[in-house]
Amino acid sequence: MKKNVENSKVLRAITLGLVAMLTVTATPMTAFAAEESGNGTEPNNGQAGAEVNPGATENNEAGGTQTQAGTPVSEIQSDVADTVVDATAASTEITEAQDAVNDMLNDQEVVAAISEEDAATLQSIQEDLTDGAEAVADAKADLEDAQRDMNAAASYESAANVMIGTANGQFAGAETDLQSVENIASSTTTEADTVIDDAGIANDASSTEAQARAAADRAVTNLADVETALVQVVNQYAEAEQKVQDAQTEYEAAKAQHEMALQEVADAKAKLADAKTDAATAKQELAEAQAKADALAEKVNTYKETQEDLEAIQDQYYSMLVYYYRATGAAAFNKEDGTLDLEASIAKSSKKYLSKNEYFTLGRYLTVQMIQYALEQDDTVDASTITIGATGNRNVTAQEGVVFKNSKGEDQTNTTETNRTNQQNEPVERGDHYNFKWNYTNQGDNGRTNHLIVTYTDKDGVEHTKNYNFILKEGKYEGDDFSTGTIYLAEITKNADGTYSYQEVEAGDYVMDDYKKLQKALSSIAYLNEYQAAKTAVDEAASKVATLESQIAQLESVKADSSAINALKKQLEKAQEDLEDAGITKRALEGKVQEARDAVAAIDLSRFNVTASAETSSGTTTVTKTAAVSDEELLSANPVLDTLDIAVNEEDAVADADRVTTTTVTAQTTAAGNVENETQLTEEAGADSVTVIDDEEVAQTDAPEAEEEAKENVAIDDDDVALASVIDGVSDETKQMSWWWLLIVAALGATGKALYEKHKEKMQKKADGDLNQ
Repeated sequence: MKKNVENSKVLRAITLGLVAMLTVTATPMTAFAAEESGNGTEPNNGQAGAEVNPGATENNEAGGTQTQAGTPVSEIQSDVADTVVDATAASTEITEAQDAVNDMLNDQEVVAAISEEDAATLQSIQEDLTDGAEAVADAKADLEDAQRDMNAAASYESAANVMIGTANGQFAGAETDLQSVENIASSTTTEADTVIDDAGIANDASSTEAQARAAADRAVTNLADVETALVQVVNQYAEAEQKVQDAQTEYEAAKAQHEMALQEVADAKAKLADAKTDAATAKQELAEAQAKADALAEKVNTYKETQEDLEAIQDQYYSMLVYYYRATGAAAFNKEDGTLDLEASIAKSSKKYLSKNEYFTLGRYLTVQMIQYALEQDDTVDASTITIGATGNRNVTAQEGVVFKNSKGEDQTNTTETNRTNQQNEPVERGDHYNFKWNYTNQGDNGRTNHLIVTYTDKDGVEHTKNYNFILKEGKYEGDDFSTGTIYLAEITKNADGTYSYQEVEAGDYVMDDYKKLQKALSSIAYLNEYQAAKTAVDEAASKVATLESQIAQLESVKADSSAINALKKQLEKAQEDLEDAGITKRALEGKVQEARDAVAAIDLSRFNVTASAETSSGTTTVTKTAAVSDEELLSANPVLDTLDIAVNEEDAVADADRVTTTTVTAQTTAAGNVENETQLTEEAGADSVTVIDDEEVAQTDAPEAEEEAKENVAIDDDDVALASVIDGVSDETKQMSWWWLLIVAALGATGKALYEKHKEKMQKKADGDLNQ
């Protein structure tokens, strides 16, 4: 006797097939649900929909078009914070410079001692410092705004980095799952091909029964393994798909956060640009203050270097003034210490012209001193080549003045006499005499065009000749101002017609014909330290502001780092490509497994399994089929099926417990044992119909040797179900496979296959839709 395929193996194969189909149709639903929730997920802080800088978005979505990697926002944030501190320091430096200048301006002794010009310069420095302080304050405010923007940018960037990290983890997991899909699919495809090959061997007519049954057993067993592997592939693909979807959600949220960070950086850079402008303004203001302070300090330093010369000029000038007010009989006002009160004396002066020769001799020597001093301070003049009054048409005397206090404690000047006495009643010698040649023009202008001839060579070796004179101020000449003294230095020019004209020498740092200026120049020497302190303070403030401007300029050019989000975008694109490739692999495997299922379902070993018993005496042949198995018995024998909630069509199920379990086929035979035109099929226990089976549809079976003459051909109309054999020595209870159960299983398999194909079509449409988004 030939063996049929055991019922348990068939049930196992069918069960695994149903489980696989249900798993395939159920697992992706979870992924779809995640996709739905993922599409509606709000980005971090609920701010992903906020407006962002379109330019920045385009720049960063270009996939690396930003050539400058940039600096992390946290570092920019730190740099801006440092610059705010430096702006505060710059403001402090300016305040200290203002205080230093204010100390000089508010000191009454300093104000009294320095010249009006110097006082005006100090005031101008103070104004520059004030303007610079305001500009630095504006820059500081802009920097603080920029710092707040950078703080916000850093917060957004931090949130984006967390999301990027999460997305990277999802990508890593998806990559592992997709690689597993490829690996398992590769080996499972090979195994499915083996199943198909074994099914072919089982159905091959040339295969022996042993070969066919062994191949069928292998096909069923291996198909179960293939189904299990397919479930694993489908599950891992679904997991990878979910991870990629989750990673895409994280990417979108991270991108929104990063774009907001870029916007904050852009806002900060706008503030930095304003701060840069303000810092440049402050730098310019302080540069002007610095130049003025430099010039002022340099001027005082020059006074310091020529202090003896200035003191000699001052003594001569004062001697001349004392003589003037005493000799003219004008009211001379003395201070408490007996010195001449110049301002009070001038206010009461009659501004009379003094023609005494002693007065002229004092003025001539003062003129020589002033010319000598001015030329020596001129950097273009070679001081060793200066000659004064070496030529001229008249010899004149110049006298050095001597001032002493008389018995009343008043200042006096000795010019010609030696018998004057001081407070101690001692004789006072007159000053020294010097002879110079003087040119007299005799133009009737009270000697204003008379002059000394001065020659010198400049540093380039060019010789120069100039004419100078001192002009006595007179009330009748418009513009003569007695408040600055009784004389001024004039340059005499020879005209084309041979006449001469005079022009007051332009006042400058080295022209000392203004007695007040002379006094304050000497007095300012005493405050040189204060000048230098103010200059140092201004220099330090200017330096700090210059550094501030440089720092702001560097900050302004920095770009936030978008490399991480750009890299994540590329990683997402790659993951989507890999997922698509894995989907193709999965669908190919599903097709291959279905091909293996079909091959196993098509295995037909009926050629080895038909058993018939003939009753030759009555002319009937009886074929016994396997008894029907109830649903309870099936579920009890296969617990897995109990969980599948399979609906059985009532038309295919055994609903009536009284159904006939044995079918008797009666055939009219001829003497030769051939089946006649029709065969009558009767069912015991209330059969209600007779089925006619055509001759050509009946399979031949071997009858026992004892009844060889009664061999009959029996036809069965259910050609989808193989005949069960009657195995010797096996009880009826073990012969469990009935034709109607096989019909139920076939119907369930077809239904499951249809559901599976419908799900695959839905999944394909979903995948195509995602790819086209």
